Amino acid sequence: MSKPILILFLVVLFSGRTYALADADDSVTVRVYNASRHYIKKYTISIDTKEYTFTDIEKHNHSDYRKVPYLWPFNTADATIIRKRFLQSDTRMQLIQMAIDHVGEQKITHGAYTIIINTKFKKGKLLINTAIKPEQDN
Repeated sequence: MSKPILILFLVVLFSGRTYALADADDSVTVRVYNASRHYIKKYTISIDTKEYTFTDIEKHNHSDYRKVPYLWPFNTADATIIRKRFLQSDTRMQLIQMAIDHVGEQKITHGAYTIIINTKFKKGKLLINTAIKPEQDN
């Protein structure tokens, strides 16, 4: 009678551990790096119907890490940027980047990545360049 209980215990123990390992591998850890001279008030990535927001990123700094289910090389994003100017009023602009499709792109499903954001104001318009870079193992 104790043998079936031991077998049941071992099955439950190993299946729970396998599930935990699979769950850990099925997500992406991501942060945002502000490579520009401007302040990022808000940067939101939309994945499926859920939004992941990074806020208050000073110039040349990283945000905190967030877990997301996956990333594409080009994601739908909403950015609010503030250009701070000395002795003048600050300029606040918002830009929504829409991914039309992901043909030819490979979905990123695990690992740690940094989204590098570089912003420019040119002729009164906000321009944003983004790149996704894998984190180096330390």
